[in-house]
Amino acid sequence: MPETLGNPLDRIEALIDAAGRACAAGDATDAGRYVDEASERLTELRQAVGKYTQRTESQRVDLARSNEDLRHQLQRQRESQEKLKHDALHDPLTGLPNRHLLTDRLDNCIKRARRDVASNFSVFFLDLDNFKFINDTYGHRIGDQVLKEVGRRLGHCVRDVDAVVREEDAAARLGGDEFIVLLEGVGRSEDAVVIANRLQDTLQLPMHIDGHEMHVEASIGIALSSGAWEHAEDLIRHADTAMYRAKQAGKGRHAVFNPQMQDEAIRRLTIENELRAAVEAEELRVDYLPIVGLESGEVMAFEALLRWRHPRRGLVAPDKFIPIAEETGLIVDFGRWVLQKACEQAVRWSADAPDHPEVSVQVNIARAQLRLPGFVGEIKRLLEETGLAASRLGLEVNESIIIEADDSVLDAVRALRALGVRVYMDDFGTGYSSLASLQRLPVDGLKIDHTFAGHFEQNAEYAAIVNAIITLARTLNLGVTSEGLETPEQLAQVQTLGCDLGQGYFFSRPIPGDEAGQLLRQSPPWRHAA
Repeated sequence: MPETLGNPLDRIEALIDAAGRACAAGDATDAGRYVDEASERLTELRQAVGKYTQRTESQRVDLARSNEDLRHQLQRQRESQEKLKHDALHDPLTGLPNRHLLTDRLDNCIKRARRDVASNFSVFFLDLDNFKFINDTYGHRIGDQVLKEVGRRLGHCVRDVDAVVREEDAAARLGGDEFIVLLEGVGRSEDAVVIANRLQDTLQLPMHIDGHEMHVEASIGIALSSGAWEHAEDLIRHADTAMYRAKQAGKGRHAVFNPQMQDEAIRRLTIENELRAAVEAEELRVDYLPIVGLESGEVMAFEALLRWRHPRRGLVAPDKFIPIAEETGLIVDFGRWVLQKACEQAVRWSADAPDHPEVSVQVNIARAQLRLPGFVGEIKRLLEETGLAASRLGLEVNESIIIEADDSVLDAVRALRALGVRVYMDDFGTGYSSLASLQRLPVDGLKIDHTFAGHFEQNAEYAAIVNAIITLARTLNLGVTSEGLETPEQLAQVQTLGCDLGQGYFFSRPIPGDEAGQLLRQSPPWRHAA
């Protein structure tokens, strides 16, 4: 209570003493006056105390309320900090740990393994096969739902594996359709392969999303802790390298990293870097493989083939650099360049060999080219600029591209045919399509994969399959070309089966454009050999 209240109390006590003295003196009037004044002062004091008590209680309530608000504010701040920390370490779409948190956990695993030789772990790098096809077909919203389901299944599968489950055991998302699974207690390749199979089985179960049933497969690369790893990124990179090897082998495969894979990855990177400079250095060229009418023996067309003559390694095989060009996107620029060269060369053939004015040129087209929004317009402009008739340009599209194509690719193929350009399904029979699917595909002809001709003599079933293909193609009014003919016996076989066209080393190896023109002007040598 404030010290100022001391004076009223003293005054009241003085008034009471004065009243007592007045009573003792027999002065009732003064005594009453002193008592009344003391009573008034006491009432005032009581009122003042009441106000002070009320004010003090209000201050206490305000203070309690402020303390509660401060507590809530601190709680919200802690929650916000926890959320920021969680968001910084987790993927926003799937809720799984992100690369930063995974790297931290991997570093801890590596440190433990250095201290204790019995401590081991494995890293599984997963990349979904053909996820882009899901996005292109169903849209990114459905694609995101697929990624969420994949994350949920991986997290569930990690908890179920027969391994020591620790804090570091985690399924993480690196980004896009790439995931990592980190498991402690798994140090042998045999155990890792068992778990990889389980992960793949889990992902392959049907997904039902917005009325769509989808099946997802993943290529998996495995890196074991038995290597002399220094940093988490080493493990991730090597698991990624093994994943790439698995993807090369086909869909839904897995591979365990070994040092030879890293050596190959370095070679691939070297090739990629050199390939980027190959055009400017004029190391690329286009050779032409004759396509021969099997009844007349005349050259009907040439297939344009990209060749790379390296200044040190010499002629680089196409299977060594074409896949790299496709993966890096270089194939789009290379494809444009080959188309330009091939169309210009076809026009020169008409001038150099007037007896063969209709000889055509066929060019291989990659998936990435067909997906370009303006690809059909580019072809139209190229034909106009070079003066080549559309009917003399054939585009060869790999069987898998046609079979797995979405509407945009199929629309592009139809638009090309509407221009008058011929479209051929290349490498037919490699396992992607069925004969029954041919009737709905927008193509002008089939090119039977070279493996069939190479097995005629060893297996009569190959000839039976080719016969079935040719019979159905005739019904559908499709032309048929047999690739890979190398011997007179193979030639005789496809002639007997009624194949229209053939190509292969029996006729000629790929030759430069000017030599192709000379071939048109002379009697083909295979006529005499046949």
